[in-house]
Amino acid sequence: MNCQKCGTQLPESDGAGRPKKFCSKSCRRAAEYEITRIHRLLGDLEQELSSYRMYVSSGDESYVMAYNCKPKKAIRIVEKELKLQEKRMLELLEEDKK
Repeated sequence: MNCQKCGTQLPESDGAGRPKKFCSKSCRRAAEYEITRIHRLLGDLEQELSSYRMYVSSGDESYVMAYNCKPKKAIRIVEKELKLQEKRMLELLEEDKK
């Protein structure tokens, strides 16, 4: 198994207790910080996505797009980023596979 933060190979488990997920306290803390950042980012992306969807359904042409593209394309961009961030969050939270 490898450290979920830096990828360093972890030493073999002696079978007692839970298997380690991180090679050091600093990697564990860095992963915790990354989880916090991703959590905040997911909230921001979901709010942004909701705004774009409301814009598209209203037909209001005065809304300025942050991605300098059509609203439906902006929605696809935000959805793609949401999926990437959710995947990374799951990687960090995932239990070690035996």
